[in-house]
Amino acid sequence: MSAKPWISYLLAVLATIAAVGFRYLLDYSLDTQFNFLLPFIIAVVVAAWHGGLWCGLFATVLNIVVGVGFAMNTDHFFRVMASEWVRISLFAGAGITISLLSESLHQQRQMAEVTAAEADRRRTEIEREIAGRQAAESLARQWESVFNKASWAVAVIDPLDNRLTAVNPAFAVMHGLNIEDFLGMPLASVYAPESRSELPTHIQVASHNTTYTYESVHIR
Repeated sequence: MSAKPWISYLLAVLATIAAVGFRYLLDYSLDTQFNFLLPFIIAVVVAAWHGGLWCGLFATVLNIVVGVGFAMNTDHFFRVMASEWVRISLFAGAGITISLLSESLHQQRQMAEVTAAEADRRRTEIEREIAGRQAAESLARQWESVFNKASWAVAVIDPLDNRLTAVNPAFAVMHGLNIEDFLGMPLASVYAPESRSELPTHIQVASHNTTYTYESVHIR
């Protein structure tokens, strides 16, 4: 159903009125009573297409009531002939079938809309994730450039075992070794013997602060 269901029911009433006018026009044009089912079935199709199951059933009942009026034989005290009841039954069956099919289409359309909305949401999340990764990669490249081109010695250690995991070229030059020689080396091994005793204290203080500066003597 739409956001305003009453619109669908109003459309069913208007379609029925249009069907009545069309039926009278056919009777006048052909100068005979036209099969009353055909104009009214169009009204049911329009109502069911717009409003789904219940609107289609409403239009079916409404058009049956109006159609019965056309089917009455005034020469037999407004009685409906048996043949007309057969037509009415067929019309009711057709209206119910059309309403069910329309409801199925409505549900499929709603499912498609939900799937499309979910796909749009997921695409937006992926785009944000990609943008975040690109920004992080760009920042990492900038820091990598600073790390490699810096004229001062920089080293990265593993906080669990205090071993070197990365050093920059300036650090390698300062100690007279290649960068690869430092990977996995204990940090204490680059300190002069007289500075090694102070290293545990420096590491403990640094682990509890965002920044920490101290001086030490290294060997090469």
